[in-house]
Amino acid sequence: MGLDMYIYLMDNETNEMIEFSYFRKFNALHGYFDMKYDLDNPCSIEITDEDISHLMFKVNAIRMNANVAEKALPVYYGPFFGSYEYGFVYFEYIDQLYKVLKRLMKVDRQQYKIFYQADY
Repeated sequence: MGLDMYIYLMDNETNEMIEFSYFRKFNALHGYFDMKYDLDNPCSIEITDEDISHLMFKVNAIRMNANVAEKALPVYYGPFFGSYEYGFVYFEYIDQLYKVLKRLMKVDRQQYKIFYQADY
């Protein structure tokens, strides 16, 4: 049991869903989407270009100064949501998210929609 989170690409022609990224118990990322979209469990929402830009801004700020993490992308509490510390695991997730966002910025939005899905 725990927070499982996926980013999928959906081909606009075939509606095929392609797994793009997976996170386990990265509660801060789930919190970003839950605060913005008031998610149910399980959930599936389309990620906008605005979401990608906002998240990249937050991640870059954290990577430049770890002290802003609590304001930029705070941990998010929930059942079996993992660690609530701003420690090694949190910053490993930030680095992983940075790499995922860089790749998402290159996705052809004419060909694919981007979705966030989570279940806990």
